[in-house]
Amino acid sequence: MNNAAVTVVDTDGVTFASVRHNDVSHLAGLALARPGTRPKFQFSYRLADARRDEAFIRACGEGAWRAVYGSLQLFSSDRFFENARGILEADRRNAFLPLADGRPAGLLLLDSRQDDEAATGHIALVYLLPEYRGMGLGAQLIGRAVIEYRARGMKTLRLNVATVNKPAQRFYERMGFRRDMPLYKLVSRQQVMKLDIHVPCEGQMTQRAAMQLDEILPFWEKLNEAQRALLRGAVHERRFAQGAVIQSTSENCVGLLAIMEGQLRVYTVSDEGRELTLYRLLNGISVFFRDLHYGKPAIRRFDPRAAGYRRAAHPAGRL
Repeated sequence: MNNAAVTVVDTDGVTFASVRHNDVSHLAGLALARPGTRPKFQFSYRLADARRDEAFIRACGEGAWRAVYGSLQLFSSDRFFENARGILEADRRNAFLPLADGRPAGLLLLDSRQDDEAATGHIALVYLLPEYRGMGLGAQLIGRAVIEYRARGMKTLRLNVATVNKPAQRFYERMGFRRDMPLYKLVSRQQVMKLDIHVPCEGQMTQRAAMQLDEILPFWEKLNEAQRALLRGAVHERRFAQGAVIQSTSENCVGLLAIMEGQLRVYTVSDEGRELTLYRLLNGISVFFRDLHYGKPAIRRFDPRAAGYRRAAHPAGRL
């Protein structure tokens, strides 16, 4: 999602002032791809059409069912397609085909007909063809769902996952979803999972963080008022679910981080796929740089003492 930043310029017709530059606060709560799974490419999208894409939609339903249950026993292609067609008839922007080199690579279904919970957008299906799995590409479909539902005023995403589908549950948890209540369906037991996608207004987001800039930055007193205003406007306060990935070597550097509550764990991934903790950060300030070598991701810590930054009171802690 490197192309999802927002830039805002304020003008009175004569002068221009930058309000936001490369702002990605609207993506708060979305975890980045894991360091060892750098996406091979970015999907483009087109809206699905029930008539033109019927065969592919049916194939996606069959593939999703087979991936979970191992066979097509109890699966009804007609029932699945009728439900998908109803989703499309409710809103043509409810169905997206991610495209890889112009060819459909999967299917994203958003069910806007579900209105049992206020300000909650339901995801009916997130599916990728087998050849596109295991590359960190599923996060792009979740990102598309977030963009669509935020534009409709939704504050929460909801989806159901079969309890036997443990890999899918782990994937959604890495994306920041939390487990809610279980559901008992005719065929299987399912787990409800939710993701908070609400972005508070700018004042709510930045007020507390902006008030502490003078405590965080040792050079604050040397800045003029215009420079201070520029920094205040660039500060964003965010909250992340425990276990969410907020920086990856496959993404651009997030810049300066002031940890106001909680802890950060910095880790790398071994050749065997194990997460190896490098260090933990408590309240304080740190700068992250990335040193990326193909197949050997690494994150280096900037030494705060060399630049006059304050260190955390304790060098390590527990999540």
